[in-house]
Amino acid sequence: MAFIKSKPNEYLVAVKGGKITNLGVARSSFMWPGQSYILVPSTQIEAEFAMTQETSDGIALRFKGIVVYHISNPEIAAQKFDFSAEEGLAQINHFISNVSLGELRDKVSHMKMDECINERKTTLTDAITQELSKVVESWGIKISIVQVAQVFIVEEKIRRQLEAEVRNTLRANSELSDIKTAEAISLEESASKVRIKQEESENEKKVMALDTPLKIFEAEQDLLTMAKMLELYKLKEQMNMQKAKANLAVEVEENSVRKEMISLEQIPQIADSISKVYQGANLTFYKDSSDVMAGLKPVLDLLGDALTLKK
Repeated sequence: MAFIKSKPNEYLVAVKGGKITNLGVARSSFMWPGQSYILVPSTQIEAEFAMTQETSDGIALRFKGIVVYHISNPEIAAQKFDFSAEEGLAQINHFISNVSLGELRDKVSHMKMDECINERKTTLTDAITQELSKVVESWGIKISIVQVAQVFIVEEKIRRQLEAEVRNTLRANSELSDIKTAEAISLEESASKVRIKQEESENEKKVMALDTPLKIFEAEQDLLTMAKMLELYKLKEQMNMQKAKANLAVEVEENSVRKEMISLEQIPQIADSISKVYQGANLTFYKDSSDVMAGLKPVLDLLGDALTLKK
């Protein structure tokens, strides 16, 4: 009886009575007489492949790639490959490489050089992945990564020519990109100026929209003020007219009083004058001679009225 223990990166697969059993990773067990075991790797394993193949347009290309896989079913893998030494992994890598190269040769022979270079991560890689998935499933293996890592031209002259063409293309693309960038910057600057003008116009409109009600209100207030001032002027004019009329009435009244006063003041003089008209005269009045005094009658009447008012 022997005590067997597997590492953290190994499956412990035991065989007894023709039955294969996976005891697991990093497991230990006693192996009884007549019982055998095998240690199968559980880690990711990398297989490489490389080949030279002409394309459909007659250009020889060199291909290199990798396949990363792991053993998912150690019971099946232990039956397919010998893991008692390192030959088991070598056999798996050899088979994976052959399958990958076979599928790659078939694809490349039907593709042009530029297609192989541009589509190495798509068309070529997908073709190898699909073919491997069909085969390795029966080996107890699962594919993790498939990649056609490198594709390059074998002939030096052709490679330099193509590299020069690529450089020229890149240079032309770079210059074109610079031109497009300059155009884009110019267009953006123009668009920016237009946007700035539009924003300024919008701001002016907003300011006008805000100022208009204020200006209308101020104009209305000015109109109200002018209306009030006009009413005030009218009232002042009416007051002045009333004052003028009152002053005129006072002046007329004063003139009337002054006239009457003048008349009263002149009564003594008038009376004295009348008395002197016939002073020293010896008058004899006859019936038809009353007209002699007719000329004095208005003066005498005025004098009588004046004396009456004075009393």
